Amino acid sequence: MAWNRQCKLKRALEKLYKAEIYQLQQELRNFKNQKALDDNRQEQILTDLEIAEDDINIEQNQNIANQQLILNLNQQIFALQNNPPINPNMAEARRLPTLKYVSTLLNPIPQYMGQMPPNDYCTMVIQAWAPAVPNMTALETANAGDFDDAVKVEIMKGKIAGKYAPVPAQNNFVNPAVDIDSPDTLRAWLNAKYQRETVGSKNSAIQKLSRESFQVYDTPDTYEARIRPLLLGVPNDDAYVLGSLKNQLPGELFTWMRSDAPAGINEFS
Repeated sequence: MAWNRQCKLKRALEKLYKAEIYQLQQELRNFKNQKALDDNRQEQILTDLEIAEDDINIEQNQNIANQQLILNLNQQIFALQNNPPINPNMAEARRLPTLKYVSTLLNPIPQYMGQMPPNDYCTMVIQAWAPAVPNMTALETANAGDFDDAVKVEIMKGKIAGKYAPVPAQNNFVNPAVDIDSPDTLRAWLNAKYQRETVGSKNSAIQKLSRESFQVYDTPDTYEARIRPLLLGVPNDDAYVLGSLKNQLPGELFTWMRSDAPAGINEFS
């Protein structure tokens, strides 16, 4: 009888110990989970603060750059108005009214500091000065050089700021280097500079592109927005990259794209 009581007491104590051990293990897991949650919350708060500080700095730099551009343009216009050329037929005097008009059209557009892909920004600037194109064309037709690409690219250079300024005389991202003397050559340099600042070298961009794919949550727009920075500086007819893009598509899209047979990367996107 005594031995039976001892066995029962031993089993009861073992159950009690196991229950206490299990409870302590649960409390330890809960503590670890809560600590991990608190750490994640703290990290997210710090990230949000850093993003907010960056946004404030970008906005302040942009405002300063805009004010400086307006000041520079006003000073140039004032100097030309109060110091007219001795020869009234000089190109500067002839294009002054159109320059003033273009300046008014471009004032609402912020300075470029990498806030969007260069292609989008350059297109926005060129579209903004579209109302002045007839004046530009008339000047250039009447007197070659009055409003050629060299004049237009200087206007666009005036919109570049931050780590993208000053714009160099040549695009050294290509070999041999190319003079930046037209809107197209400026666009090419900006694309290369933007890619280098945001993605890295062309080779690293292609490596990153090879790891991309069209996800189940993607739309054509979100997919294009993700891969477009990786395609800057890639020739439109690059067969290897175009083939990689096709292979990233799911079944139906791949079949449709193969039958459509786009001629280049721009047509693909």
